[in-house]
Amino acid sequence: CLPCPSGVNIPENFSVFNKGVMYDDLEAARWEYQSLKQNQGEASVAEACIQCGTCEPKCPQKIAISQWMPRIDAVLGKGQTYNP
Repeated sequence: CLPCPSGVNIPENFSVFNKGVMYDDLEAARWEYQSLKQNQGEASVAEACIQCGTCEPKCPQKIAISQWMPRIDAVLGKGQTYNP
């Protein structure tokens, strides 16, 4: 899925989100998301996704990345409740 033209670290965003959901600890995932933003820059987090879709043909898992990045940011960046 990389490189993202906007600089989003797509695999790391999914990793942080998945750990938060899997371990039912979104608060820890939100902290890790903010750390990612601080350590790798604002462009690295899901919030920076412009939904261009460039990443999707490269995804070996065929994930609709441009649809997931706003959802990940809503939950981890904006503190919304996750509803699968």
